[in-house]
Amino acid sequence: MGGERHTIASLDVLRGMAILCVVVGHFTPVATVMQFSLVVGLSILGVVLFFFLSGFLMDLTFARDDRLGPYLIRRTFRIAPMYWVSILAILVSQAGWSVKDVLANATFTAPIFGIARMSGVYWTLYIEVLFYALVPTLFFLGPRIVILSPFAIAGVYLLAKVAHVSLSPAPFFLVFCLLGMQFGLWRRQQSGGDVLLLSIVTATAAASSVANFSPWLGLAPAICAPMLYAATRFNLRQRILQIFGYVSYSWYLLHAIIAHAVIDAAISHGLNIWPASLLGVAVAFIAAVATYLLVEKPFVGAGRALISSRHFQRGKRAAAEATS
Repeated sequence: MGGERHTIASLDVLRGMAILCVVVGHFTPVATVMQFSLVVGLSILGVVLFFFLSGFLMDLTFARDDRLGPYLIRRTFRIAPMYWVSILAILVSQAGWSVKDVLANATFTAPIFGIARMSGVYWTLYIEVLFYALVPTLFFLGPRIVILSPFAIAGVYLLAKVAHVSLSPAPFFLVFCLLGMQFGLWRRQQSGGDVLLLSIVTATAAASSVANFSPWLGLAPAICAPMLYAATRFNLRQRILQIFGYVSYSWYLLHAIIAHAVIDAAISHGLNIWPASLLGVAVAFIAAVATYLLVEKPFVGAGRALISSRHFQRGKRAAAEATS
């Protein structure tokens, strides 16, 4: 158990690094094309690292308890409440959104109905939700499918590149979630290190081919993979980054909504772009801490309490007896 606690603490440090990459990438004022490319690359690195972490954590939690009911409760109570709060914040601060827009966004069905996402950062949430929906099936089909899946997706994009066919880059990001799951398989000795390394190399080559998104995407898996390896092997401790990691989900959802509003207001009152950007990021962080304490943490605790209830404990005992 001690090693697992160290791993979780190290993952919080990586979350903190990921959200810093995203926030710095989104709010660093730039003056040249090269600077713009660098900050875009930084934000992409943060997003890819989040996907790696998500895949690893899904393997960690589902391998520990593979019951579908508790899994759905954990994911719903973890993701939905703060996501809905961010939608409410958009409604309060922005005009023009209809009830149809809100309902489609709140239920993650906006792309199905051709409705715009209410925040630019929501695209990553849609990929996360799709991945969460796939996880139980992947576990049911076994480690071999988890191992083959990123090769299949990467192969499609590589073939499309050769055939000069343009594909949307968004579904490709599932590869990074699957690589995170492969790290979990490797850690649980369900696959070898050579397989994991081959997956990372293949994903890096395929990511480099998705040039219509950003050339920096090809470097991201090659950077994130060693970072996740270090988190699984070493006890990474950095208190500030851990705090950033705790509130990373709230900060990710709110930073675009709150920071932009603060920056625009500060500039309109004569503040220069740099101090205005720092002020916007700081206010968004304070809001993230508040919503983490008032929304995220209580709902995650409520989900755990529900899973620990008598009904789910009976189901857990019945499952254990059936497999014994």
